[in-house]
Amino acid sequence: MTVDLKNFLQFMKNLFFVERGVIMVDLKRLYSTTGVKNRATVFLFMDTQIVEESFVEDINNILSSGEVSNLYRPEEFEEVCHGTT
Repeated sequence: MTVDLKNFLQFMKNLFFVERGVIMVDLKRLYSTTGVKNRATVFLFMDTQIVEESFVEDINNILSSGEVSNLYRPEEFEEVCHGTT
């Protein structure tokens, strides 16, 4: 069986972006649940989910400062801020 390298690389690229998107959606849901709805929450992130080093950087930023860069678009951020008042 031969594997077309171009197709394989495209598959891996698509896998990364799907996974990255899923993690960002989960983080937005986490921030909404804990910050806006004020509910206690657990965010479980396992080492098998680390597809890119930036995932670890995001988790480190959450633990050290509570922020994830570029998590929200400006209009989304406004919406979240208004939800907390």
